[in-house]
Amino acid sequence: MRYMARILFVMNHFPGFGGVESVTANLVGVLGKDHDIYILARERKCDGKIPAGLKGLVYLPGTGLENDIRKYNETISLYHITHTINQGMYPELTDIILNTARDRSVKVFSVLHAMPGYIKDEYWYLPHVAESGIFKKLKRRLLYLVGLNKGYNRHVRSYIKSYLACVAEGDKVIMLCDDYIGEFCSIYNIPDSYRGKMAAIPNPLPSAYSESGIPDFAAKKDVILFVGRLSAEKNIGMILDAWKLLHDKLQKWELKIVGDGPMRDVLERKAAGMNLRNVIFTGFTDNPEKFYSEAKMLLLVSMYEGFPMSLIEAQRFGTVPVAYPASAGVASIIRDGGGVPVRKRNAESLAEEILELAADPHMQEDLCSSVYRKSREYDITAIAEKWNSLL
Repeated sequence: MRYMARILFVMNHFPGFGGVESVTANLVGVLGKDHDIYILARERKCDGKIPAGLKGLVYLPGTGLENDIRKYNETISLYHITHTINQGMYPELTDIILNTARDRSVKVFSVLHAMPGYIKDEYWYLPHVAESGIFKKLKRRLLYLVGLNKGYNRHVRSYIKSYLACVAEGDKVIMLCDDYIGEFCSIYNIPDSYRGKMAAIPNPLPSAYSESGIPDFAAKKDVILFVGRLSAEKNIGMILDAWKLLHDKLQKWELKIVGDGPMRDVLERKAAGMNLRNVIFTGFTDNPEKFYSEAKMLLLVSMYEGFPMSLIEAQRFGTVPVAYPASAGVASIIRDGGGVPVRKRNAESLAEEILELAADPHMQEDLCSSVYRKSREYDITAIAEKWNSLL
């Protein structure tokens, strides 16, 4: 008989639009068959569906750390929680979970849903930083170079403090791929005595994707995708620059930008100003599989990435990822027949890889099959077994 845990996922938002929220919903759906699962969140971001199998959804009061800690401890006691899963290792959540008055019998598992070290890059894409005027940006950069950017230093220190607390006081720290364990321990100087607390579990495909059949290459069209949030760190402008080099050579092909976000207006104006043909901004969709089903390629050239869901989702539908390996997580997905690596993160290198693949239908068909096979590593049943073993 399988062990039954009582699990509390603690996270910033739920329901929400982000990858952490999607992954959590997927895990609730499958782990909820064997365990009692609850979610404690700071706030609701959208009116999304509550996954089947969730026993309860509770919100923190948000009226100060002391009140949030009290609510967390009450929730642990009320539902007889055996395991807390700290989704993201964010400082504000870690302070709540690892409070001094907590029930020490409850196991704490903390999951880094990003690449180790990403916080140094992330700072520059925070809204108040990215949207500031040119002189303020220049001042921040100059202060950063001499180690005196207080905002940057405060941002980085708060995360490092959170990570070290999760390692020292928690029971497990989970990375999204094996290569991240060594990186994390090296970047944050984790003592060897704590290495046994580290584990790697990739993000799973949604149940509906895991159950999908072998893709039909003959049904695919000459379509190239980007799927994701339209934000600065995704570097979508470079995709448009590459398309400028290609759209005269690939006149029958379409580039579809699937998603929404703060950069959408800027990107649409850029595409119009460049007189790009066959570029379609579809907006947000909760049904990306219809785009994956028809497309032959998916592009990703982000400044940083943890374990992007769009890559493994595309693989499942035989859509070939053409991606810059911005992290070990991205590299682990596209290696061994999982996609095409872009050698340099510039428009010329991206255009070169796209053109080579677009010109070779046999390569397209072979990769369609191989990326689908690679996607089986991320079937939700296989990932659920990893979680069950850990629990």
